[in-house]
Amino acid sequence: MKRMNRFLGGILCLFILCLLTGCKTKQEQSFENGLKLYFLNKEETGLLSVTKQIEGSSLEELVDKVSQELFQPRKLGKDKKLFPENISLLGYSFGQAGQLILEFDLNYYSLAKITEILCRAAIVKSFCSIDGIDDVEFYVNGQPLLLAKETPVGMMSSEDFVNHTGEDAAFNQTMNLTVYFSNTEGTALKEYHRDVLFDGTLSAEQLVIRLLIQGPAEADKEVQTTLPKGTELLKVNVKDGICYVDFNEKFLERDSEISEEVVIYSVVNSLIELGYINKVQFLINGEQKKTYQTMDLSVFFERNLSIIETES
Repeated sequence: MKRMNRFLGGILCLFILCLLTGCKTKQEQSFENGLKLYFLNKEETGLLSVTKQIEGSSLEELVDKVSQELFQPRKLGKDKKLFPENISLLGYSFGQAGQLILEFDLNYYSLAKITEILCRAAIVKSFCSIDGIDDVEFYVNGQPLLLAKETPVGMMSSEDFVNHTGEDAAFNQTMNLTVYFSNTEGTALKEYHRDVLFDGTLSAEQLVIRLLIQGPAEADKEVQTTLPKGTELLKVNVKDGICYVDFNEKFLERDSEISEEVVIYSVVNSLIELGYINKVQFLINGEQKKTYQTMDLSVFFERNLSIIETES
């Protein structure tokens, strides 16, 4: 009997000690060292991580708190950027064990391609930092998120956005790019789609120009490359919606079978398809050139829809 009393007394002491020291649930204890959240960097070329002290007594409470950190307007450091203001998280639900389903409004589809990938990576990686969340799926207007409005994205895990070394979070994701090549007559542009791997090492602008320089696949007989052989991209950067593209002198060597307008607007229209570029300025070896054949090359070029060949 005395032994039983000692045992019960020990249990009571442990219970009182737990109350006095503010004993927390297992879920709360898991995040005493902070939870890693992800945001876009200022240039929108990659992600930056932030460690936040977040605790919760339930999975729902943790999801609510992470949602507030990601979507609630607040001031961040100069190198971190909030998600675009038009992204609204309408709500969430839980699927099977470890699955979180996020619901967004139709504005989600207005995101530029590269921004969408970065936002999706940041959101998925942030929520998957919560113990108990293994996969995240996006819904838009009540329907699963679609890639190129055709293929469902489905469940995503943190491993789908592979980290590399360094403070920034890089990842491997496939993105569908739209570029414009010449028709067979060299008189108009034709829309061309290609899936490319985006891992954060090259900007979307660089990927677009690389596709234009490489040209279409040999099997695609309905289009032809627009850029002269030997054309090299020396530099490309975007500022205030204007993309500055610097080619070597080979760019000026016109192919007589392709009109000069087709060459220029294959670059311009392809870059503006990214969604965050409004105008394009051409440079040759770092300097402005006054003319390209008969065209004024010193101006800022905007999208030209009239030169795109439509399906009959």
